[in-house]
Amino acid sequence: MEWNIIGRLFPKFPVLYLKHQIFLLLGTGNSRCDWNSTHDAALIQVRADAMTKEKMVNWKKISQDFCMKIGDLKDFKTQKQCKERWLNHLNPDLKRFFLFCF
Repeated sequence: MEWNIIGRLFPKFPVLYLKHQIFLLLGTGNSRCDWNSTHDAALIQVRADAMTKEKMVNWKKISQDFCMKIGDLKDFKTQKQCKERWLNHLNPDLKRFFLFCF
């Protein structure tokens, strides 16, 4: 696809954002890749930026900003994936405990 032509059709939006939206619409791309430390750091930073601007968490906006920050469409994550990663692994309020069976 000629992304520069599509970018000229929609000058209000960055080309990477348009790619992300088209891949989400078509259901293509590898959204099942594993999370790594750079993804975690980017998600923490994007969520912190979003919380300073707004009181409510908008996971759709966070997933779009995450994609823009990572810059690689093969590593894009959906809003559900971002939310679940935050709630289950990255949330600093998360209480972790280990069960030991003897």
